[in-house]
Amino acid sequence: EVGTPEDRLRVQRALARALPYGREERDAHREAWELAQGVASDAELAVIANTLADRAFQFMEDDEARRWVAAARDLVAKAGSAGIAAAVDRTALEIEHPPGWHAAQERELARGLDRALERDEGVLAAYRRYLDSRCRDASADERHALLLRARAYADQHTPGVPRAIVFRFGPPWMPWLEGDWDSSVAFWEELQRRFAGDDLAEIFPDTGPIAAAIHLEREGPDVAGAQLTALAERQARTETWQGRLAAASHLASLQLALGRPEDVRAGLGAIIAQRTPQAFELPTFMLAARVMLPAALLLEDREALRPWSAAAPLLANEGALFDAVGAHASAVAAALEGDRTEAVERYRTAAETYRERGWEHLAAELAWQRARCGDESDLDRAREFYSSRGANWQLRWLEEGQWR
Repeated sequence: EVGTPEDRLRVQRALARALPYGREERDAHREAWELAQGVASDAELAVIANTLADRAFQFMEDDEARRWVAAARDLVAKAGSAGIAAAVDRTALEIEHPPGWHAAQERELARGLDRALERDEGVLAAYRRYLDSRCRDASADERHALLLRARAYADQHTPGVPRAIVFRFGPPWMPWLEGDWDSSVAFWEELQRRFAGDDLAEIFPDTGPIAAAIHLEREGPDVAGAQLTALAERQARTETWQGRLAAASHLASLQLALGRPEDVRAGLGAIIAQRTPQAFELPTFMLAARVMLPAALLLEDREALRPWSAAAPLLANEGALFDAVGAHASAVAAALEGDRTEAVERYRTAAETYRERGWEHLAAELAWQRARCGDESDLDRAREFYSSRGANWQLRWLEEGQWR
């Protein structure tokens, strides 16, 4: 062994931070925990314990995650660090995901952003987390004002930092579901110019699959299917729950385009069955809902719908996007019960909620589902949406009535 115990711990922690997200990275943090005993401060130990709590949760080891949170709380109580205590509380909220946890987390993220700005430390990550969360209820104007503030900070304080590029275009899921597809594609093209290889998937995991999903809607599965499959499979390689969930959601876009909703159920549906949608962070919640709910409709599968129907009342008052997905789930439930009038009304509510908040893509995707229930009044608006974005394959799919 070379160096002091403190040196070995410092090297090990740097290694853990440098490794790509996944099992090897988690093992590196475990090794850091062992090396930290009798060497690190209570605050440093609390940070490592909190990281290990998050990783246990990501690998579906909830009991271990709770044990690590308890250890982190004991340590931070001794250390007296408000910032670390807030980070532990955020991790605990996600692990326990009680009713109202998204709103509670957002309040803490707002405070965390203020602290980061005061200290000029960790600001980019704080802006990104807060922006992802605030999308749950923000208007388009509010989202883009927040994005502009983050971009101005990045341009002034962190020029050239790779992660700062997200504020030029927005988190990749946001412009895609809003309908600003050109920004999503431009983001991916810029990343390909500036970075290479696995760095793209590790730093910006959703960007490539989303660009491929846009290509799918424009050109169809024969042209875009192989690329989307490869990018989604790369995202799933972390083996984490979030990585598998996001990758399966992206792959489900292709499976629906191919007319194989049963594959959505077998892949994404199996992952959703492992943990309630109430536990999902907002981006993955939206990515999963937009494909799993129409798959349940096409399959007439109440079991595939059940996790979403059960989560809906627990997500009440959590924001407009959660309300819209709840209305969508209710629409599918009504359709499966044969109540077309109620289904149409619930689809209308979901679409109006999306449009009021500027999520035009999400609203357009409901049109064919509503039409299956006998109301084709929103199809023209959906056609206009897809036409304006060059989604020629999706337009043909609508015109050929493959949704019937």
